[in-house]
Amino acid sequence: MAKETGVLKLKNSSNSLQWYTRLKTFMITKETWPAVKFVPKKKDKLPTTSKEKSDYSALPFDDDDDKNDEFKYHPKNNEALHHILTHCKNKPANKIRGIRSAREAMVTLNKLYRTSSEVENYLITERL
Repeated sequence: MAKETGVLKLKNSSNSLQWYTRLKTFMITKETWPAVKFVPKKKDKLPTTSKEKSDYSALPFDDDDDKNDEFKYHPKNNEALHHILTHCKNKPANKIRGIRSAREAMVTLNKLYRTSSEVENYLITERL
């Protein structure tokens, strides 16, 4: 998908700024960027009865069950998360495993991989 979209896959700090810039532009054109800017809100708790039981159960490796989520997300949140994950290599993608909010995923990746200045970029390049 990265070749089709023109967005490089995030691999580490060396390409994080270019990745962010291109991914943001791509998501703006796909109208999923508002999901990254959206702050999840707590849902109002409705009383549940003991009769409400689902025929479905989460798999052992799935720690995120949609039914038990207490937050309300942007309508395009899932699509935005898909865009973020498909433009990440395995290591960065593993860092956001289990995150349900596109905003939180982007913030986490920026904290982990974004460099703050050109000098820092130079030092990272020298280390490589």
